[in-house]
Amino acid sequence: QDRPAKRIDKPKLSIDPALITMWHSTMPVKRRAWWTEQRHLTDVTIDYFRLGWDGKRYTIPISYRGVWYAVKRRKSEIADGLEDKYLSISGSRVGIFNADRLLGCTKVLICEGEIDAMTLHQAGFDAVCSTGGAGTWRNEWSIHFAHIPQVFIAYDNDEVGRKGIAKVKSSLHRANVITLPHWYKDVSEMFDCDNDPVGWFTEQIS
Repeated sequence: QDRPAKRIDKPKLSIDPALITMWHSTMPVKRRAWWTEQRHLTDVTIDYFRLGWDGKRYTIPISYRGVWYAVKRRKSEIADGLEDKYLSISGSRVGIFNADRLLGCTKVLICEGEIDAMTLHQAGFDAVCSTGGAGTWRNEWSIHFAHIPQVFIAYDNDEVGRKGIAKVKSSLHRANVITLPHWYKDVSEMFDCDNDPVGWFTEQIS
């Protein structure tokens, strides 16, 4: 007798969707330009992920099956040259960014951060990441990947990234590790500097 499918709890809503819509739709032109000029994201990608500006910081909303459950804000406020980190708002829970892509894909890349995931998504790849950084992977997330034939890990080229890979592999043993060329720190840097990053990644997952 077949066992009933394991129920996947929906993430708890911790942010008002109206705020996300407002931050996205009222984002000043010069703030939208930061996403395109500094992060090399297209307008299509910005709209798809509902990226925004809350009046002080750039925002990355996170959803699963239409439920918005977290927002990350850029730590350095309006000083664009400062530390480029994102922090989750109070009450947010760690989850899988771009998780909706897992529902019907046959290949997926697990990367270290939201910018990398959006960059890969923009290039035509199915990509996700943990919303809490390299060291926050949870073993129970492996169920979301059970139906996907090919899973790849593309974390940063540093010690934190290597530890993060080991944590993912501890629950997703069959996942294949993609090692970036050593002169690139992460996925985004490779897309900024390499002549053919799409071709390189396509070859790695073929």
